[in-house]
Amino acid sequence: MAEGDYNSMGRLGYVYWDCASYGFLLKEAPPSATKLFEAGYEKLSHFLDAKNDGHLTNENTNRVPIGLSFYYVSGPSRDFSLGYMWSKFAEAAYEKTWVELEKPDFDSQQELQEANAASEFRDKNCELLIP
Repeated sequence: MAEGDYNSMGRLGYVYWDCASYGFLLKEAPPSATKLFEAGYEKLSHFLDAKNDGHLTNENTNRVPIGLSFYYVSGPSRDFSLGYMWSKFAEAAYEKTWVELEKPDFDSQQELQEANAASEFRDKNCELLIP
């Protein structure tokens, strides 16, 4: 990937962290979840550096998922912004997999959430994305 291929950087960073967020909801996160997180961290770090340096334009980011802009917040450092972004990915995965039951006990809901997260991780073919 070329240094200035910001569309790929943004798309891959988004997909890697989306998958990683589901993997980390599992009781025992697969090693691939860590690899996906690290790969996403690298891509999104470069992407945010490019943003902070004024290299991003509508043309070179027109294929980046819109969700990435929803998760972005500027802050005192790149790592602050990345931490906030990761928290939004984790929150979205948590909310998508948490099912409110009428008379559940917490353990049952947590087991259901883990099953949903495993399904998302599998359905997104996250294992195939590892760089």
